[in-house]
Amino acid sequence: MTIKRPNEEKFIKRLEERSEAFREEIEKAKRFLRYTDGILELSKEASRHVEGVISVERKKERTFQYTPFLKPCSFNTMREYTDFLFESRQDETTSVPWGYVADFKRDADNRLVFLGSLDFPLKRKGVQLLKLPAGHYASWFFRGDMNEHQKLFRKKVSELEKNYVLTDKAFLFDQSSVLLLGNGKVFTTKYEILLIED
Repeated sequence: MTIKRPNEEKFIKRLEERSEAFREEIEKAKRFLRYTDGILELSKEASRHVEGVISVERKKERTFQYTPFLKPCSFNTMREYTDFLFESRQDETTSVPWGYVADFKRDADNRLVFLGSLDFPLKRKGVQLLKLPAGHYASWFFRGDMNEHQKLFRKKVSELEKNYVLTDKAFLFDQSSVLLLGNGKVFTTKYEILLIED
């Protein structure tokens, strides 16, 4: 009687492939956990603040990785930012929060026009960096329906302009909870605007 033995080379190759697939799943889960933890952290911070209440505080200079969009876009155009997020998750150095830089002073209605995305990791070589200078920043939180955030933003800018001179850029920090949850019902963002000082 002849005992049929498995092809050892094929058997080992299949195990190696399976092990590699498991390793990739583990790394993907780690990155996604970092992403969801970031949403949780920002949401908890937002829950400790009264929604829409403006605070002014001095911040140190901060440097971000900056990825400009191909053209300025409205917040309804999420494709480029979504692509950026998925690309960033492949890099082990990626951390949170993610955010945006937006122009609003050039728009007569003070609507946010998104120019690019911000990310914290600075270890990758050849990336474009953006420095947020030290200074006093007005900030507030928004939690709610994504479609309502522009309306609140315009209201807050009008309030600020009564007492301050504003730069023309707004910085928004979030974890893209709208992408995670698949709808626009839970949208948590921290807004910051640099104030021009005398």
